[in-house]
Amino acid sequence: MEEAGISPDYSIKIILDFEEEQGSPRLPAAVIQYKDKLDADLMLIMDGPRHTSNEPTLSYGARGISELFLTTYGPKLPQHSGHYGNYAPNPALLLAQLLASMKDENGRVVIPGFYDGITLSESEKAILAAVPDDEVAIKRRLGISRTDQVGQSYQESIQYPSLNIRGMRSAWVGQEARTIVPEIAVAELDMRLVPESDPNRLFGLIENHIRDLGFHIVEADPTDEERMKYPKIVKVKKNQFLTKPSELPWIQKLELG
Repeated sequence: MEEAGISPDYSIKIILDFEEEQGSPRLPAAVIQYKDKLDADLMLIMDGPRHTSNEPTLSYGARGISELFLTTYGPKLPQHSGHYGNYAPNPALLLAQLLASMKDENGRVVIPGFYDGITLSESEKAILAAVPDDEVAIKRRLGISRTDQVGQSYQESIQYPSLNIRGMRSAWVGQEARTIVPEIAVAELDMRLVPESDPNRLFGLIENHIRDLGFHIVEADPTDEERMKYPKIVKVKKNQFLTKPSELPWIQKLELG
């Protein structure tokens, strides 16, 4: 703008947030501390990867996010596998079976109703197909030979909500490995949301699916009475950060290559 001799009649304020992938732990306090200096009429969020064509890119929205935390239970304390293997149920196996039941081998969520309400017209598909994605180059850069089959292309795939396992933990591995049956197994999932996917409805579908598999759902660690009564227990916690992009009309998202 300086080189072009342009002097705008508004001020521009820039926030560089390098901790966004960690949930921006310091940003809220900074915004409160400097709220007068950051007062603005418009937000431009420049976020996301550079398009493979290296051309300037205008994005019309971003998928929202909600989180799901699952914990399965085995013995109250870790037990030696030589003494209790084949006897004490392993919570890691139980969690793996639960997670595997949610998707098919092609990466599609099999929970009934998860993709309900999302219909792409032929004209919309044509617009998505016109985006100059080089999917061979994308797969080479990611180091993958196949893709999940939720959509027919990269652009189509991100028009749907996703159910992603972002992390799992149970006991120890590597140099810290021990011959035990673990006491718990934990998985963290995130759902990327589109305007048609209400997170509360999706949470309800997932919980119904879990119950249909014979699990008893708790909101806190199970009591001794619950442990003795229910053979399969899972603790479920949920977080909603952004619900639907349509509920945030004051944000316009602009991505420049």
